[in-house]
Amino acid sequence: MAVVLAVIVASVLVLLFMGLMIALLVWVLMAFAVVGAVVLAAIAGGMLAGALGAEGPAVALGAMAGAGAAMLGLRTAWRRREARKLATGGIIEGRARMLEPEPEVEEPAGFPQVGAAWEQALRLAPGRRAELRRARTACARLLVLAQTTHHDDLPLVTVQVPALVAQYDALIADAGSRAEARDLAARMVDLLAGIGDRAAGIVEQERAGRMEALMVRELHVARRLGRNDRGRAGL
Repeated sequence: MAVVLAVIVASVLVLLFMGLMIALLVWVLMAFAVVGAVVLAAIAGGMLAGALGAEGPAVALGAMAGAGAAMLGLRTAWRRREARKLATGGIIEGRARMLEPEPEVEEPAGFPQVGAAWEQALRLAPGRRAELRRARTACARLLVLAQTTHHDDLPLVTVQVPALVAQYDALIADAGSRAEARDLAARMVDLLAGIGDRAAGIVEQERAGRMEALMVRELHVARRLGRNDRGRAGL
């Protein structure tokens, strides 16, 4: 038993050592690649200066300019890579939040009839409270979004939700049996859940558009920063 345990421990240590060596090798190769790119750019700058008739210190300045341009280019590329990582991380976190239970959101002021309709729907179909609350939250988010952005599907929430609940309420009250009342309530919930799904899709589409616009702005700022760096370097 002790021999087996020793073999397992030794194997784990060997694997850890190999992983460390591989990571170190990758970093060394990356460092060589960066240094090589800067050296090649310096040589190219010096050769270009020489081809233009420069001599002595002017050739050295050309080499320095080439090296500086390479370093600025690598720096800008690194910044863009980090910006994309941050943006991608925001998208992934957003999708992860979609998988988590969303906190309930109430309708903003100005839509009392919508809130009253959802409360009545909960009373008519208490057994499907979770579905109704999810749909209500999605519709409330759309109402909040509509305060700053117009959407053609907004009447699905502001008009159709109160109208549907009122009509189903009247039919359920006049139902000839409990089975008929349950069937009507189920149909009502299915329609309201569909409206909630539509509202959630609109909100997510709007959020994706804002994220895309942010990525475009980040890249624009990164380009401006790169140009400013080159301007300060006198390139």
